Amino acid sequence: MARKSRPTKRKMAIAGVDRDVTERARTEEALHEREEMFQATFDQAAVGITLLSLELRFLQVNDRFCEILGYSHEELASMGLRDVMPPESLTETLDFRRRLAAGEIPGRELREKELVRKDGSRVWVAIATSLVRGKSGEPRYFISTVHDISEAKRATAALRESEERFRRTFELAGSGVAHIGMDRRFTRVNRRLCEMLGYSEDELLRLTGRQISHPEDLDVINAQRPSLYAGEIDAVRVEKRYLRKDGSVVWVAFTMVVERDAAGEPQYEIAFFDDITARKQAETALRESEERFRQLAHHDALTNLPNRALFQDRLKQTLSLAKRNSWGVGVMLVDLDHFKRVNDTLGHAVGDKLLQQAAERLSKSVRASDTVARLGGDEFAVVLSRLAAPGDVAVVAHKFLAGFEASFQVEGHSLLATLSIGAALYPEDSTDPDTLMNNADAAMYRSKQAGRNCFSLFSAAGSPDSRP
Repeated sequence: MARKSRPTKRKMAIAGVDRDVTERARTEEALHEREEMFQATFDQAAVGITLLSLELRFLQVNDRFCEILGYSHEELASMGLRDVMPPESLTETLDFRRRLAAGEIPGRELREKELVRKDGSRVWVAIATSLVRGKSGEPRYFISTVHDISEAKRATAALRESEERFRRTFELAGSGVAHIGMDRRFTRVNRRLCEMLGYSEDELLRLTGRQISHPEDLDVINAQRPSLYAGEIDAVRVEKRYLRKDGSVVWVAFTMVVERDAAGEPQYEIAFFDDITARKQAETALRESEERFRQLAHHDALTNLPNRALFQDRLKQTLSLAKRNSWGVGVMLVDLDHFKRVNDTLGHAVGDKLLQQAAERLSKSVRASDTVARLGGDEFAVVLSRLAAPGDVAVVAHKFLAGFEASFQVEGHSLLATLSIGAALYPEDSTDPDTLMNNADAAMYRSKQAGRNCFSLFSAAGSPDSRP
């Protein structure tokens, strides 16, 4: 068998050199790959990257940084940070970099700054800067990543402006505005609502709308809340009363919507309050004025009794009902005897008060369904409805006469007054209202002829039933 030869020292040395060369080649190739990878990362990064000398000159910049500022690589190679910084922030930035290089502050910086583009416009960027040091710790250069945050800044500014507009609109609105939590407490109120209700903001924020509502309007809003929350209506719109801090009433036109979350669940209510107190007062005054006008149009201003027009209307209505129901009706004319003497001797003021007291005594002697009216001067008229018998007219007439037996106390004067009364019956004397009035007038004239202070019932034969 052949004998194996051992490797010589020369061969072993050569093999070792070959291994070293191969290992070095691999190391150099790996280093080259890493450098290529770093360079590709640097060049193709989605953020701007810069290398700055300690003198703040651009040593190297990537494509994204060029895009952000609008310069080419060649242009930036001859420029420095001073060339792209606004004048108002340059001093602060230079001082910060100086202190960073001197080790006076930690070795990293993260700030938001404005840079000046090639076209003169400005761009907001977020800059993260680190100081690179040598093996001995000496400062070498700065490396920065630069993010364009212009859109975010514009969005933030727009949001801030929108919030400021909302705040000013909320605070300066001519209407009261409030946010109301789900517990019904005010969570935010504006100045106008505070003025309207007389409370401070702090006071209102401790209250609920129910606590300051008028007692008669407590549930005006609650009646519509379920429909609002269910989405059946878009808003609650009511007119209701609130109580100011001083207890006075303020009328408001109230509108409320509900703010919901992404899932549609109610989060809070937004309410608008418009003070309509003046309008409500004007409406009330108008209604009162119209009522006074109607009163004046149909009532005697002095005695507040129905006047001739309303009396005639009541008479026609009463006769119409009597015809349908076969009722008896009495029509009476009542004259205050010798009234002219009172006016002539004591004056019209005394005469007017005597008429008022006379009207009151006559009204108290009839039923609520009957009508006592003043036709003018000292003449009164009466409609007695639903008479059970013709003799009922005489009963009422006697009550009138008895009611005037007591003297009237007017302005310190004790006055006696008597009545001349005439009456006609439906349907015995006539079914026509005007004829009944004429017949009652004829009967009253006979009472005067008989000496006054008496009652006469109309008689077609000319023989009145007269009783003193």
